[in-house]
Parts: sequence; structure tokens; C-alpha cells
Amino acid sequence: MKAWWLEVRRLRTGLVVIAAVLVVLVIVGDLSIPMFSLDSMADFALPVSLVAPVAVAIFVPWSLGRGDERLEGVAARPVNGFDAALSLLLIGSFASIAAALDFIGLTPLGLEAGRNGVGLAGLGLLARWLVGGDVAGLVPV
Repeated sequence: MKAWWLEVRRLRTGLVVIAAVLVVLVIVGDLSIPMFSLDSMADFALPVSLVAPVAVAIFVPWSLGRGDERLEGVAARPVNGFDAALSLLLIGSFASIAAALDFIGLTPLGLEAGRNGVGLAGLGLLARWLVGGDVAGLVPV
């Protein structure tokens, strides 16, 4: 049996996104970049490692919206349960690997990046539940 559901949800792409963000955490470390605002040009600097998890938070709602929701709503298989498991797998694996990288000393902000990834992805999933999947990926940004 083919893993039809994982192909539709683009699991491989999700794993690549998670791996890319983890590589950024290791390479960049605690490098900070200035955050520009309308009233000042660069008074506030934010570490890249704390902003990078937004890529995971954008991917998760996008992935869940890849299928036809009308057909999946009447499917015999529990697609909502599969989607919840996929979300937990992606977000949980990112957070736990980032925390492990911090614990072994490969990145200084791994625990914080994992926390941000969980929080931002939670915002995206909440937005998907409230307003639908079309704009849910924009809410964490």
C-alpha cells in the first residue's frame, strides 16, 4: 500500500524544512540581526535562531491544507487524526532535536528556538482552525 496521505501532505518537504532550520541553528548560533521598525532604524537586534523556526510554522498549516478538505471530510480513514499526528511529529521532532543540539552544545539557542517553533506553529494551527487554511501560514509571520 502506498503512503498516499504522506505524499499529499509533503512529508519529505517537511523533513527538508526541519533539517534546513536545524542547520541554520548550528551554523548561525546566536548571531543577531537588526530589526527595523517605523520609528527607528535599528535599535533592536534579534537572534536569527529565534526567527528561523517560522519556516516550520509556515510549513505545517500549508502541509495540512494540501488535500481536498471536502473529500477528506467524508473519508473512511480518520484524516483529522492523521493530520494531528503529522503536526505532532513535525513540530515535536523539530523542538526535541533543537533542544538536544542545545544540550550537547552545538547551538546556544536551541531550546529557545524549539520553544518558538512550537509556539509559532501553534498559532498557525489555531489560525487554520479559526479562519481556514488559506491564510493560516501567514499568522505566525
